[in-house]
Amino acid sequence: MARRTERDPLSQDRITQAAMALADREGLDAVSMRRVGAELGVEAMSLYRHVPNKEALLTGMHALMLTEVRHHDGPSGDWKERLRVVMRSFRGVCLAHPGVAQLSAKGSTTTVAFTHFEQDLATMGEAGFSPEEAGLALRSLLAFTSGCIMREITAAVHEHHGSDLAQEENMRKTAERFPHVAASFPYLVGDTRALTFEYGLERLLTGIEQERGRGSEWTK
Repeated sequence: MARRTERDPLSQDRITQAAMALADREGLDAVSMRRVGAELGVEAMSLYRHVPNKEALLTGMHALMLTEVRHHDGPSGDWKERLRVVMRSFRGVCLAHPGVAQLSAKGSTTTVAFTHFEQDLATMGEAGFSPEEAGLALRSLLAFTSGCIMREITAAVHEHHGSDLAQEENMRKTAERFPHVAASFPYLVGDTRALTFEYGLERLLTGIEQERGRGSEWTK
C-alpha cells in the first residue's frame, strides 16, 4: 500500500479522482471505499472524513466527469453548432470514462450538471425557442446521445470478450433471408457507431429547427 505524504493531503478531490481512475481501469463495480483507500494508501475509514458514503462518492465521480464536457464559444445565434459541440463532447467524455458514464442513467442534481443545462437552454432561448421547446429539444438530444453512448459501451465490452464478431456473423447469415436487411446490413452492424451518431444528431437538429415555434402543440 502506497504511503500518503504531508505534501499529498487527503481531500474530496483526490478521493474522487482516485475513484475515477480506478473505474477507468477496472470498471465501476471495482469502486469501493476499501479499494479507493488502498489506491491512496489509507484505510477506508479515513475517506469518510471527506466523503460521507459510497453514493456521495459516485455522485462526485459523475460530476467530475461532466467537468470535462466542453461548450462552443462561437456566435450565440449559431445554436445548432453550439449544441452539436456539446453533444459530441458529452459522447467523447463518456466513452473515455465508460464506467462512470453508466451513472448518467440515474440523472444528476449536481451543480455542474445544472450549469450545463442552463448554458444549453440559454443558447436555445437566445435562438428564439420557448422554454417548452428548449426543454423538449434538449431532453430529446440527451436521450439520443445517451442511447448511442450506452450501445457503444456495451459493444466495446462484447468486443473485448470476443463475442462481437461471432454475433455479427450469425446476424449476417440470418440477414441473407431478408433482402432489405441484407442491403442495409453494413450500416446496421459493424463499426458505424460514429457515423450513426453523427447522422442521427444532424437529423435531430434539423427537425428541431423545422419545428421551432410549434412547441405548444406538443405540450397541450
